[in-house]
Parts: sequence; structure tokens; C-alpha cells
Amino acid sequence: MRNPWEINPLLLQEHLVELAKFIADIRGEVVDLYDPNGVGDTKRGLGLRVYECIRNRLIRETCSKRKPWLGIVNPEGRFTFSINGVPVRFYRGEPETPEERRFIPSSAALQQQSLLPLSESEAAILWFFVVEADSEQYADKVTFCGFDSETHEQVSSWEVPMTGSVTSKPALVGEKVEPVAKPEVKVKLKAKSADQRKNA
Repeated sequence: MRNPWEINPLLLQEHLVELAKFIADIRGEVVDLYDPNGVGDTKRGLGLRVYECIRNRLIRETCSKRKPWLGIVNPEGRFTFSINGVPVRFYRGEPETPEERRFIPSSAALQQQSLLPLSESEAAILWFFVVEADSEQYADKVTFCGFDSETHEQVSSWEVPMTGSVTSKPALVGEKVEPVAKPEVKVKLKAKSADQRKNA
């Protein structure tokens, strides 16, 4: 299976890595706040909150202009952003078998796709970041996938290397944590005067 940048050179590898880490880290921040026993959070509520936080942070990141290659195609409904003009979406699930509803693009994404050069849009590929979560709901793996919009056949799948990601996953109970060495503090006692020794 071909890599995304081999199909569409606008999908630069470094941009895919940066966004995959961005998405995984935001998911980690939200999962850190998940509290089913305290405030009564549910997994459904967690999923909605993760989605909304990632969506809002991608919009804010686009507005900041720190990533000039990042854009917003459709801010509501079927949220779609873009990498160098290429429409992209994200979801949590299996990269090989997305739900049928994932293949319904927003009208804004279809319009954006039509603006791409013919060689990059003739296959009409739908691109997704797919997040797989571990048993604690943290991002375990992120895959960047492309599907033919008509046949829904997967044409590209690349597992994004996540080494160096700054996810805020806490230590597990019973996990060995190395103690932090503390600097030794030396205390110097002041010598007592003759009067103080007499009164002692």
C-alpha cells in the first residue's frame, strides 16, 4: 500500500507527524480529566469531549497562523480541516474498517477537493487521521489513511511514528517510579554564647 505523500505530494510526512502528535496529546489531556467515579463521567461523554477539544484546538491553531499549511474547510457538522489544501478528517476506531457515515464528505470538502490539481484529486480520496485507544482511553496508535470516495476501498495506510510525543499519560498503580534525588542541605548551627550555655 502506498504512503500518503506518494499519492499526494501535498501531504508532507513532517506535517502528518506533527498533527498526529497534536491530536494524541489533546486526547491525553482530556483523558487526564476523565472522572467516572467522582463527577460521573461516561465514555460517551469522554468521546464527545475529546472530539470537541481536538476540533476547537485545531481551529485555534489555524487562527494562530503558527502552521501556515493548516486550514479549516468546514468548522461545523462534518468537521474538516486541511493540510496544504487537502481536506482531512479524524475519528477514533479501526483504520481498516471505518463506519459507513465516515465516507460522507461535507459539501465544503467536496468544493475544496475540486480546487486541487487534477493529478491530486482525480482519485477523489478521503483522508483521515484514525486514533486507536488503549484500555485507559489514551491514544495508543495514530494511522493516516486514504479511501477511494466511490468504492470506499483503502488506498493508503501509514502508521504515524509517535516517539517523542508529549502525552500526559500518568504512571499506572504498581508501576515502578524512580525516586528523584534531592540535594543534600547542610545546616550550620550557631555557637551558643556563655550566657546561653549557663541558662540551658
